[in-house]
Amino acid sequence: MSASSAILQFQPFSSNVDVGFWYELVKKKIDELKLSQDPIEIMGEYGANQFNVSSNNLPSIFYLPSRAFSAKNSEKNGENGDNFGCVSDGTLWNSNTLEEFKGDKSVMFDKAASRIWSDICSGDALRDPSLLTRFLLATFADIKKYHFYYWFSFPALIFDPPVTSSPPKSASDSLGPDFLPSLTQKLKDIKCPPFFRVFIQGPDQFQVKRLDEEFEGDEHNNLFGFVDPCSLPGNPGWPLRNYLVLIAKHFQLKKCRILSFREHQKNGNSLEFEVNLSDLPSDRAPKSLGWEKNHKGVLSPRHMNLSSTMDPNKLISSSVDLNLKLMKWRLLPSLELDRVQGTKCLLLGAGTLGCNVARSLMSWGVRTITFVDNGNVSFSNPARQSLFEFEDCINGGKPKAEAAAARMQKIFPGMETSGKILTIPMPGHPISSGEEENVKKTVETLHELVRSHDVIFILTDSRESRWLPTVLAAAEGKLAINSALGFDTFLVLRHGLGYKNPEKYEPELGCYFCNDIVAPQNSLRDRTLDQQCTVTRPGLSSVAAALSVELLVSLLHHPDRGYAPADGPREVSNPTSNQFGIIPHSVRGFLTHYANLIIEGKPYNRCTGCSSSVVAAFQKEGFEFLKKVFNEPKYLEDVAGLTQMKEEAEEVSWEVADEDDF
Repeated sequence: MSASSAILQFQPFSSNVDVGFWYELVKKKIDELKLSQDPIEIMGEYGANQFNVSSNNLPSIFYLPSRAFSAKNSEKNGENGDNFGCVSDGTLWNSNTLEEFKGDKSVMFDKAASRIWSDICSGDALRDPSLLTRFLLATFADIKKYHFYYWFSFPALIFDPPVTSSPPKSASDSLGPDFLPSLTQKLKDIKCPPFFRVFIQGPDQFQVKRLDEEFEGDEHNNLFGFVDPCSLPGNPGWPLRNYLVLIAKHFQLKKCRILSFREHQKNGNSLEFEVNLSDLPSDRAPKSLGWEKNHKGVLSPRHMNLSSTMDPNKLISSSVDLNLKLMKWRLLPSLELDRVQGTKCLLLGAGTLGCNVARSLMSWGVRTITFVDNGNVSFSNPARQSLFEFEDCINGGKPKAEAAAARMQKIFPGMETSGKILTIPMPGHPISSGEEENVKKTVETLHELVRSHDVIFILTDSRESRWLPTVLAAAEGKLAINSALGFDTFLVLRHGLGYKNPEKYEPELGCYFCNDIVAPQNSLRDRTLDQQCTVTRPGLSSVAAALSVELLVSLLHHPDRGYAPADGPREVSNPTSNQFGIIPHSVRGFLTHYANLIIEGKPYNRCTGCSSSVVAAFQKEGFEFLKKVFNEPKYLEDVAGLTQMKEEAEEVSWEVADEDDF
């Protein structure tokens, strides 16, 4: 060994098993394997950077995903993207008893190592280099207690005596600053294999070759590259072991230049070094090693206790939460997941908007949703309303509110959903004396629902049906978000809250009715077929629903919550003080122009929905006030002050006319 050479040491793989893999193993054991102990083909992954940090002391992660049993060959070796992720074939040996699992594993290990040697000798590993990283996984699954015992092996053929190498150098320094960026792009273009060869033709000239292509030149103008999961500055990763055996066997070299390609990592410290190869035995396979050490650094199996997480309901809950937690960890450190999850949402309307709002709320982690609707699912609904399907339409249709609630729990059992079949009483829709008691109970039920929820989404399909929820939300100080659709336009609007000062009702932002100078009337009378149905462009509802929910999440993260002041429009290049962006009062969308307008509306002191006179009348008289509103078309305008305003306007017009006569 020369003074400048040292025995080459490799960083072993460190296994990381997705929790979902164990659940898939349990299902496979119960449904397919039963008592069979036949080997099963699986797939694992390595190479792509698993850490969003820069460090020279991270483990080489070998990841076993939940889809390990069903991964297809098309996913192998970079074909699942350009992030240089490498896929390896593996064999799973699952034992029926713990005693069998603890037994001698030398036979299965020797079989796996022999298979790698056979692939090298036959040339199969030249055509499919991923065969060099075959792995073995021995398991025992206690499916009653959800305890799992497992031991990974990454068989590696070894040289005797060991190979030596020169001290690793930075590839950027030894090969030039432009070499690695150019190589990275070329590897992406050919869907980077885990092992490759670089034929250097001259300064800044090189070709990337697959291993089964004709060998040109000698050890000096050929670099043998591999995607290295290791980040250590002085050592390569485990995949190089069998690669060196392949180089010695097929290329008949005593020395070779190695490129440890690491540009997929955060710090991108690719290495180059020269390796002195030893002779391989001519009459037998080389010896091998490769069992993984456990967390204590001992050659022994590992144990995973998932009894608290393997229940399917718990598993889906943890998986839903994980997506949101990844958002918090990587992008939104200020994300208050518990606050979002604990928000109780009341959805008035379980139609197109209601379904889409519910799905978006669930995606954000909201757990408690109550639907209110009086309709049944019709055959026209499932194509547009995402919580219904054909079976919901049969025999007159299921009640929408109940069907939507049931579907939410079917999608995610962790949801706390319920459906209330209610017809919201409306201005301009008189009630008879025989109906009075039922309507009163309906009002009481709706009022209690508003009290018991944090946010009210008003998603009904007529203007007057939005009036009572507006009054109830204003009186109870609850945040209301109103979303309405036209044919190709939409409105998303948050109602101003009025109790910033608990002693005085005084909203700072307007509500849905603040621009009206007439009370809401019966708009359902004498409707034609096209007027009876919500006729709107199909994609509009998804846009409006998404903005409604995003507006809520933004408000939940503002220090003033629902009292947050309204932000006006601004250029997208301008930063925002809120990590979630601006918080508007209302968004008016125009699909014809793919444009949104951010508008702030001030409260109207004669508003029929949120003015202090209307809210005070309801708080003082309760149902008696509402009964007059339902039965007497002009009563609401009298209370709000619109009647007086119109009379004053007529007097002003008459006085102006008299002056003109002179």
